[in-house]
Amino acid sequence: MKYFLFLLLILTKPIHSQNVSQIVSEKTGNISFSPLPVTGLWVIEKVIAGDEDLTPIMKWISFEENGTFTSGNGWLQNNLGSWVYDDQQKALIQSTDAGIDSYGPFNVSFQNEKMIWERIEEGNKVSITLVTVNQKPMASWDMIVGTWEISIPNGIHPTTGSVVAEYLLENITYSFNWDRRYKKFDTEGILVETGIWQIDSYSPTLTLISDEKDTRTRWKIQFSNGNMTWESLLLENELMKLYFKKG
Repeated sequence: MKYFLFLLLILTKPIHSQNVSQIVSEKTGNISFSPLPVTGLWVIEKVIAGDEDLTPIMKWISFEENGTFTSGNGWLQNNLGSWVYDDQQKALIQSTDAGIDSYGPFNVSFQNEKMIWERIEEGNKVSITLVTVNQKPMASWDMIVGTWEISIPNGIHPTTGSVVAEYLLENITYSFNWDRRYKKFDTEGILVETGIWQIDSYSPTLTLISDEKDTRTRWKIQFSNGNMTWESLLLENELMKLYFKKG
């Protein structure tokens, strides 16, 4: 750990991706131009901390050859910093404006196109599996932006499979804006509701917070082939599903 702290303190230029042996090689003329194996764009496939699955939605991290990194979820970037990788010890540590990662370096291994990070955090073994990709992935909050109209009005009882009549909705339209505001229109196109929408960063859960009554409704959402499905998370005895097509 002292080795990494020493490097982060003395490296004032963007060469954080080099270890001591590489720097020595450059000084002696024995230079290798092969990038370190951690460089590139990666998406987190799985996070296991102890017995818990803490996999975030579409979390990515991009390691640049100049020793800097950026990371985010979906099309949203929410972090940046620098990194040091010791190719001999197979250890990686990151630093941001908040300081050096307090949990210390990850032990790094590779399996085909995947990279695995492991370390101990607060007594728990943490294992993170990343897969290399060519472009940043879209998350649920990226895909929901736009106008959606109910295409198959349906409320389905979980046991009998029968349609629950009170849930039949026709031509209801939602408009979701990038600033996390939404509008709901009735069958005549009249605005009937406004509010705030948010999607959980660890599960595909959509929450709608109405401006008028400050009520909250929660839905499990899925996207497939340009369509969207909502499944109610509030009803105890009935399963309600709504099917949307993008307008």
